[in-house]
Amino acid sequence: MAYKIYKQFILTVFLGLFSVSSWAVLIDDFSVSQNIIDYAFPFDGFSGTLLSPPAGSLHQGTQTSSSSTIIGAANGNGQRDMYAKVIQNTNPSNLTSQVLGSLNKWTISNNDGVQSSNKLVWDGTASNTPANTTEFDSNSFIDFSGLSSSDLLTGTGGTVATAGMLLKVFTQDLTGMSITLTIYQQGSSSDYIFANLANIPALDFGTASILQLAFNGFTLVQGGVTQGSPVDADFEAIVTDVGAIVLEIAGPVALDASLGLLESDILIQLPEPSVLLLFLFGLSPLITFARYKLLYAVPMIIRNSNMMLVAV
Repeated sequence: MAYKIYKQFILTVFLGLFSVSSWAVLIDDFSVSQNIIDYAFPFDGFSGTLLSPPAGSLHQGTQTSSSSTIIGAANGNGQRDMYAKVIQNTNPSNLTSQVLGSLNKWTISNNDGVQSSNKLVWDGTASNTPANTTEFDSNSFIDFSGLSSSDLLTGTGGTVATAGMLLKVFTQDLTGMSITLTIYQQGSSSDYIFANLANIPALDFGTASILQLAFNGFTLVQGGVTQGSPVDADFEAIVTDVGAIVLEIAGPVALDASLGLLESDILIQLPEPSVLLLFLFGLSPLITFARYKLLYAVPMIIRNSNMMLVAV
């Protein structure tokens, strides 16, 4: 019993070094449940499972109720839209996409032979349906004015260099998952920023990680053209005047993954190596009891430009 107490103490104090501000702008805490459904194909609406959906098929989730835990328009309440595209299904087998409100998780499960692209859209109270895969891929079906110029930056107290998007990743069983987050400027389908993190390594079940994406580390698109040398003011113009947000998860065949809390906030700052060494030296009596397990308390960091994944 003493061993478990010491281990928990080390983990709690160690992770306290990686604090975020209390002024986060909530996009979604995933406390509102949602299931993928499709009346054109067999499905289990309770579990959010599509039964043997054919390749190329598009599917849409149940409509959520308006909630203050989902970013919205001027009244502060919003809704979340769920979509899925089946890329291949060679088995054939099943696809599950479900937000479990009791666990604050979005869970995706591709059975053997299934590969899919899954999206969540935050665009106010709109619930539009893509007419075809081209509209799905381009996001042209969403309401680009639905969030009524929401501000993702000012409330954090940071700048586009020190603040960004934080997304909790609970688990994924296969290396190769990609996450794409796109933030559209109010009223525009051609002015936006996006971040893509590809080939994320597998994370063990029960391992929670925080994906960090600094605002000025996103790719900037203006008038449909990617900008090669953007300045901070360009990013600020978009993240303080947001009309819609899209989160897309894709990956290899048979990928299972679960994600959670999405918010904008001051980014977690890792301490300098010298600070880490002093900290660990001060805990050396406790580390004696749990030195093996402490290896797993050291943050796992994946860096890609201004993107970072910190295992917690």
